[in-house]
Amino acid sequence: MKHVLYGMRGADVAQAALVIAQALKCEFQERESDYLGIYQTARIAEAQIKVISQTDPEGDPVEEEFEEYETLIYIDGESAFPELESLTAPQGLLEKLRDHV
Repeated sequence: MKHVLYGMRGADVAQAALVIAQALKCEFQERESDYLGIYQTARIAEAQIKVISQTDPEGDPVEEEFEEYETLIYIDGESAFPELESLTAPQGLLEKLRDHV
């Protein structure tokens, strides 16, 4: 299973999810958790995508080494999404931050 982390500057969770939904032709659902706050999630085949705010509900960074990104996108699954590699939005560029197998 692959675990990929992307980051986006200049876009909030809803904006980033909309751009990704258009690129991957999928639909996101809004969820809420005590740990993540409000986030967006989608499932494509065997892949789970979560779009979250870099800051948790208490104001702490979720990924300290990537604090300069306002929005984080986690993809867990067997699918690779090459469509995301060069995805740009008016708010910013989606950048791959980490890729683990």
